[in-house]
Amino acid sequence: MASSNGRRKRTTAWTRHDQRIHEKAGVSKKNNGLRHSFGSYHYAMYGDEIKTAAQMGHNPNDHSLFSNYRALVSKANAEAFWTIKVPSRNVKLVQFV
Repeated sequence: MASSNGRRKRTTAWTRHDQRIHEKAGVSKKNNGLRHSFGSYHYAMYGDEIKTAAQMGHNPNDHSLFSNYRALVSKANAEAFWTIKVPSRNVKLVQFV
């Protein structure tokens, strides 16, 4: 697999496992999808660009977070997102055969 700069990307055990999880769950994998979701839902929940940027490791002077994430998620959807809990029992969320 080649990256955008033409170099070969390393396929790690985690990458293969992550791909299998997405395939079994029937959802497409988005590059940096978890990171972008975090930024969108965190900003919608707290409305604090500086706090969200700090959590994501952005430079405090970088305003890309505000311009890219501020209108993507409603406060109600953010509240629902942050209440998602992993089952307390030892349950496999995606069954592998």
